[in-house]
Amino acid sequence: MTMTALFVFALVAQTPAPGVSEYFPLNPGDAWVYEDSGAGGDAVTTDTVHDPIEIKGIKVFPVVSTTDEKEAGRVYYRLGEGEVTIVAFKKSEPLSKPYAIVKTPDMGNWHYQGETFMLGAPMDLILDGKVKNAGTVEFDGKKVEAIEVRLEARIMEEFGTPWTVTQVAIYGKGIGLIRMDSTTKLPRKTLKVTRKLIAYKPKAK
Repeated sequence: MTMTALFVFALVAQTPAPGVSEYFPLNPGDAWVYEDSGAGGDAVTTDTVHDPIEIKGIKVFPVVSTTDEKEAGRVYYRLGEGEVTIVAFKKSEPLSKPYAIVKTPDMGNWHYQGETFMLGAPMDLILDGKVKNAGTVEFDGKKVEAIEVRLEARIMEEFGTPWTVTQVAIYGKGIGLIRMDSTTKLPRKTLKVTRKLIAYKPKAK
């Protein structure tokens, strides 16, 4: 899984809020095709929603990322009251505490301290999120309402060297993630990645 997709990162109530699901649709069969550029190369990645499953009694939606027809990673999302949280990156190893990556604008700011999963291992995570209305955004010749989500993350890897990740994402109503700009500061270098939506393929009804 790419670092962009990780956050591309709060326990919640049982009933999904229509507001957040409009900006982060999780309909089984839907697919998004993204162009990722920067950090040493370009790639085209397809994210596809699979049928929901349960992890420790929690209903989650697996989103599987593929690049060159090979699985690049997967994330298990939960829809909740005004927010979307990550429950796991591996079905067999759920996070000790899910964390929110998207909220509706009325939810404002949030803070999380716990863990995430990167490079095949759990890592300590401190995450601050902020969401606001972003007016309208154009995609595929149409203008839709949008929100902007800013995530500031501090990740402590196993040798104690902190990484900082800043992501600014635009989500379109009825579409999902349209653009994400990510900056990762490592001890000796800074990586910048941009993810752009090039096709949204909702499942035919």
